[in-house]
Amino acid sequence: MDDSGGRVILHVDMDAFYAQIEQLHHPELRGKPVLVGLGDRRRGVVTTCSYEARAFGVRSGMPIGTALQLCPQAELVPGAMDAYVRYSERIRAVFERFTPFVEPTSIDEAFLDITDRLGVHPQPLDLARQIKSEVRREVGLTCSIGISFNKYMAKIASGLNKPDGLTTLWQSEIAEKLMPLSVRCLIGVGPATETVLANLGIYTVNDLVKTSINTIRSKLGQVGEHLRSSALGEDDSPVRHIKELREEKSMSHEQTFEHDISDPELLDSVILQLADMLSSRLKRRRLGCRTVTLKVRFSDFATISRGRSTSEPTDDLNVISEIARELLPRESVCSNRVRLLGVRASQLIKMADRTQMSLFVDPEETRRRAADGAVNLIRSKYGREAVVRAGTLIRSKAK
Repeated sequence: MDDSGGRVILHVDMDAFYAQIEQLHHPELRGKPVLVGLGDRRRGVVTTCSYEARAFGVRSGMPIGTALQLCPQAELVPGAMDAYVRYSERIRAVFERFTPFVEPTSIDEAFLDITDRLGVHPQPLDLARQIKSEVRREVGLTCSIGISFNKYMAKIASGLNKPDGLTTLWQSEIAEKLMPLSVRCLIGVGPATETVLANLGIYTVNDLVKTSINTIRSKLGQVGEHLRSSALGEDDSPVRHIKELREEKSMSHEQTFEHDISDPELLDSVILQLADMLSSRLKRRRLGCRTVTLKVRFSDFATISRGRSTSEPTDDLNVISEIARELLPRESVCSNRVRLLGVRASQLIKMADRTQMSLFVDPEETRRRAADGAVNLIRSKYGREAVVRAGTLIRSKAK
């Protein structure tokens, strides 16, 4: 039994989710390095990659050209978000059989609070093994699970032994398992924060917790304070009941780049891909959004979010992508490279709930919606890669 003395939280993280699904759908890709990418071979970005590709140093967010230099034999696939969403829903259904306290944090991750299930399954490890077995048997995919006394520690634990891992991080194990590790293992520590900490002589988690809070706060503010308190196990945030998440208030897709980017053409291509993913999800759930927000994180980790509302709720790719592209601060992009892009749809409304229709129907909109419907139908039958948006295929500039 654990030594938590209270809650028992699982963090389930699917292993190389998109790439694993592609290998499942295409047996010829199994055991081979696979890149799931945004854009083309010359200037696209790796969304995720299989562990076979990671062995060559390939990482998510890396330019596809760089990835192919590291691993020339890698197979590049455009991805199929509709399929990924369906798999995510099937996996969540497995989780819900074990506990109603399921909090999805992304398409391939979720927290599960199993505290109330310990009367039936007194050993958390046994329950976690059963969840892993059920996901593999019913969905055909592997996952890594972290077990701890709070959400933060469970998420760290799930990343300590991937792929197909199962790791505990109880209070009594923190000194042995966590403290000797690099601060990069902590959630929220990227290269910039790691550099700031290194300048303070902080390289390991142990260094961090032994440094005075005033010193850390002076350089990193509330972010540093949160990192230090979380590393000490101070996190009482609850796992939200699945019913609390049924009514979505927003949905978003983000892409973090391995190398910072200032090419507006590539950024436009990524925005179109993210908007395409959002549009597909909105249509699938028969939702429209009234507000589109673009999130931009620069190389110095400064982050801005800009939103714009529409007069009518929309699920239209062209409207969403056009708004998001117009929100891109192009002058800032040229002087300060971009590390992350995200597009969010909010103020969601059921499209069937719209009680007023326009008196005059725009023929162009009718044709566009018919085309989008055809695209979605083809993708539902043959996969997302069956139709690729032309704007996402970045062409080489004329010399």
